Amino acid sequence: WVLQNYLLPVDIYTKYTSLYFDVDSKPLTLLLFKDIDLTVKNTTVVYLRNELSKLAEKLKPYTSIAIASEAYWRFMSFRFDTQNPAELVALKAGQWYKCQDDVLSFSLSSPFSSQEERAASLNTESPTYYPLFNPDTFEKFVKDVYFNRTEPFVRSLPIPAERHKKGILQLVGKNFQEELSRPGHEFFIMFYAPWNPRCKQFRKVMENLANGVFKDVDYIHFAELDSSENYVPEKFVIGALPTIYFVKENYKPMIYKEKKTKEQVENFIERYSNYYKKESKK
Repeated sequence: WVLQNYLLPVDIYTKYTSLYFDVDSKPLTLLLFKDIDLTVKNTTVVYLRNELSKLAEKLKPYTSIAIASEAYWRFMSFRFDTQNPAELVALKAGQWYKCQDDVLSFSLSSPFSSQEERAASLNTESPTYYPLFNPDTFEKFVKDVYFNRTEPFVRSLPIPAERHKKGILQLVGKNFQEELSRPGHEFFIMFYAPWNPRCKQFRKVMENLANGVFKDVDYIHFAELDSSENYVPEKFVIGALPTIYFVKENYKPMIYKEKKTKEQVENFIERYSNYYKKESKK
């Protein structure tokens, strides 16, 4: 009874209410807001919920619908590389999609304003902007996701023209999963920021190893990903930079916390690799 009757046709999405959405059987469409407080019942919130409720029944075969406010927008803004006041996204089969068109526009007058109120709003020193909802854009996005007419969104720099730079495999959001899914290969990955001096220093250690001891070891890869510009999967928790992981097939990524020297890195890889041993590196 609770699952069937607790949620309104369009619910507020939080980390708690997210448990009620069965995203395995049907996509979830989220409308995210930066500056609209959905915990306050006002005309804007009521308007948006009503507009979406009109679509909820019509689009029920294709998606569940929810709205999420500022706290969740902050969490999602990095994933979707956005500073927009509103963002329309969808989750399907573990992949996120982002609408490229504006589902909201903003006006100096509320949809409920009279002609006199609209005129008055133009003369104030601190005007209030009201959202105007575009149902056609919303419906098109929902069906494009459902019928696989749009590609999943991944925050990413362009895939580099050169796969390696000084022996270091260049990872970005768009090629991360593809590169790491190669069977029989293991990866020593540095998540870095280009401005960080400690990252620059450790890159020299990795370059030395990649072009020295491991030069002819084609199943061990030293790799790097700019975590300030690319999406990082949730299983990689980024802390102080550089954050370093060793990834091997069918195992949970292992964080590297030992000394950042050539000897320590090689010893670590030998200890945990399924394949590499110093005496058999040829």
